[in-house]
Amino acid sequence: MPHPNGPALDPERVRVGATVRALREAYGLKQDELAEKSAVGRTTLVRIEAGTRPLSPSNAIAIAGVLGVRPIALLNPTAFTDEVDARVKAGAPMGHTLDAARAAGAVATAAVSS
Repeated sequence: MPHPNGPALDPERVRVGATVRALREAYGLKQDELAEKSAVGRTTLVRIEAGTRPLSPSNAIAIAGVLGVRPIALLNPTAFTDEVDARVKAGAPMGHTLDAARAAGAVATAAVSS
């Protein structure tokens, strides 16, 4: 039986979208800023973050490049935290604390649980 509000969201897409959003926010970027810098359309980015559009390999590479992480960090919250830890330890300029980055990773992980 179809979901009354349309098709159910794929939990994997929701998790990936939450990870992209959490990492973008941890870097202090707005959606339009990340979209412009990565050359990914704003509407596409909004849909990726909402979990209604899959993250294509080309978009993963472009977004990860802007955020200074490997594309796997967008697909795996554990890698996300490891990437952020490494960037902070390397002294990368990031407008947040390590605790905030870990909290953002936890938000991405929790998106799957809810």
